[in-house]
Amino acid sequence: MESTEGRVITRRSIMGLLALGAAGASTASSSAQTPAPPGGRRGEVEALRRFAETTHPRGREAAANAEWRARWDALAGDADRLSDGAYFVRTRAALGWFKDGHTTVLPFEFVGGVPASLAAGPFGRSLPMRVRVFHDGAYVVEAKDEAAPMLGAQLSMVGGLDPGALIRAWAADWPGNDAWAHRWSGRLFDAPAFLQALGAVGDPSMAV
Repeated sequence: MESTEGRVITRRSIMGLLALGAAGASTASSSAQTPAPPGGRRGEVEALRRFAETTHPRGREAAANAEWRARWDALAGDADRLSDGAYFVRTRAALGWFKDGHTTVLPFEFVGGVPASLAAGPFGRSLPMRVRVFHDGAYVVEAKDEAAPMLGAQLSMVGGLDPGALIRAWAADWPGNDAWAHRWSGRLFDAPAFLQALGAVGDPSMAV
């Protein structure tokens, strides 16, 4: 990977850094394992924090802010115990301090797919449907295989949570505004890694 020294932080460069070993520890409550990055996740978190503080236009302001420091200190302490999905969500939330709509961790479909380091874990799984969130609820807009009978259905419960609770958890510390958090919230419903991270399911390998 080329040096990031002096570069302005972007969504793609953040994702490039994180994908080096993103979510490298064992997947919680699942038999699938993902390899740990060199130095563990803690080292990865500290590297990402330094990268943000030295390349973002508001990096110095962030480094001096107590809330920013608390987010990253907590993430570093928890990182090696988090599930893959929770690590992704917590890292995005830490970067969400900037609230600029661009400094974040990109969904994998924007960077060519799930990195090899994550493919054996829950990010290598997906449910056979797509959900879109409207003003009155979450609806299945695409479905195949065993989910085909659900096409057009409104979701009332996913695992142990209702869609409203899931969306609120997903939107917490979103990098941009609430409208965009709402717009992208449909992506969480077909991703077992996110459903586990947000508390809807305990084991992402089980049926939802």
